[in-house]
Amino acid sequence: MALLTLIILGVASQGFAAEKSTLTANEEVAKVVKAKIQFPAFLKAEGVKNAQVLVEFTVNENGSLNVINTNQSDQRVKDYVMEQLENIQVQSADYEVGEVYMLKLNFRLL
Repeated sequence: MALLTLIILGVASQGFAAEKSTLTANEEVAKVVKAKIQFPAFLKAEGVKNAQVLVEFTVNENGSLNVINTNQSDQRVKDYVMEQLENIQVQSADYEVGEVYMLKLNFRLL
């Protein structure tokens, strides 16, 4: 069974008043990303059991994701995640346009 673990590393925020809505935004964005990104089939076929990608991004006014930076254990996994992120739209008013989100995607084959 393939498993995708999504870890919310943090969100840049300004001021205490924004923290409550930021947590909601983090949860919403993480839920959307987790639902859309599956364990890469090429890793499963090759027997690779673990890979990870750290993604730093913002959400645009239309809900699309704008990747700022990545750090990854495998370039192919990064390319796969980038391709998947291009197709993701966040449809909630809970996110802050321009807010910087950092997500760590852990792919584990059990």
